[in-house]
Amino acid sequence: MRKILVVIPFLMMLVLMATPALATVTQTSPLPADNATGLVPRDTTTFTVTLATNGTHMNGTITCVNTGDVKTISSQTNGSQVLTFASPLATLTTYQVWANVSDDWSWTNTSYNFTTGRSQLMSETPNNVIVKLIAGLSTIFVALALVYVTATKYMAGKKGMKEMMELIKTLFIGLALLGVIGGIILMF
Repeated sequence: MRKILVVIPFLMMLVLMATPALATVTQTSPLPADNATGLVPRDTTTFTVTLATNGTHMNGTITCVNTGDVKTISSQTNGSQVLTFASPLATLTTYQVWANVSDDWSWTNTSYNFTTGRSQLMSETPNNVIVKLIAGLSTIFVALALVYVTATKYMAGKKGMKEMMELIKTLFIGLALLGVIGGIILMF
């Protein structure tokens, strides 16, 4: 009986020494950052996450729930894995990406979320756009008033009222078009 009691601990020690240390998979440094809101440009084309294991290799997938894009990870070692989006991302949309990765002994399943920002035109508040539009239209009307005064002085006594009105009408249309173009430019 004594021999058995001595042998059992020895056998347990041999089993523990022969068993490899359990591997673990870690995920770090997601880009765009997890829970980033409004800071992610719409023209972002990739999602990156750094994977590490103390095992031999990793397998798994990185999947964007919204777009259906998938990156397959097969027999990879430590390093960054990149999911590429097939289409441009939508404005003001929250995206969810899942990274499901396993090695010889363990697995990890992590969800990342980020929200895209606004486009350049949409980043303007409605009040700013209105102020710029009013400024552009005010410029047009000041220019038209100057044209009217100048045309009235020039045309007085030289031509009839009908010709003067035609000249003002033509100038008004030309300046209105210039003002619309200028207003559009001011909005950007």
